[in-house]
Amino acid sequence: MTATPIVVNSILVGSLLVVLAGVWFGLGVYLRRKYPWPAELGNPETPGEGMQHFAGFYYLTRRMDEEREGAAFLGWSLLFVRPGVLYLGDRGVLFKRTFVRRPIWIPYTLLRGVKVRLSDRRRIEGRMALEVDWECAGLRLRSIFVLENVSHTVLVAQWLESRLS
Repeated sequence: MTATPIVVNSILVGSLLVVLAGVWFGLGVYLRRKYPWPAELGNPETPGEGMQHFAGFYYLTRRMDEEREGAAFLGWSLLFVRPGVLYLGDRGVLFKRTFVRRPIWIPYTLLRGVKVRLSDRRRIEGRMALEVDWECAGLRLRSIFVLENVSHTVLVAQWLESRLS
């Protein structure tokens, strides 16, 4: 009995998916070892009823080299680009992404600057982006979020500017 091309193709596609899943898992393990969770971040707040929250999208985090953006920083679970909800808590900013266990957590004590600007980046080009500059574990970072509308972006930026240490 000979295998039909459909069976052979489905076996190849299945094998390829298993290999890609293994590579993805290996990348996650590598990043967790290279960039362990820093003590400065502590434990994130849990999203609560009283917190202000805004629907949005997490774009990426980049290293800052002097005043220019450098390479993307993928440690500390910052790898997953996803939609989610931005929460403004008592101790910091929390971005809970859909289908990602660990939220992005930036305590107010680590904030260094906040900017709202029209984005020129692929995927979010032409939208108002919230750029949050922060420092942790000796790294200067810039995280970029896009909120559901411009008024929310400006409101969150004003809130964060009032919390700058």
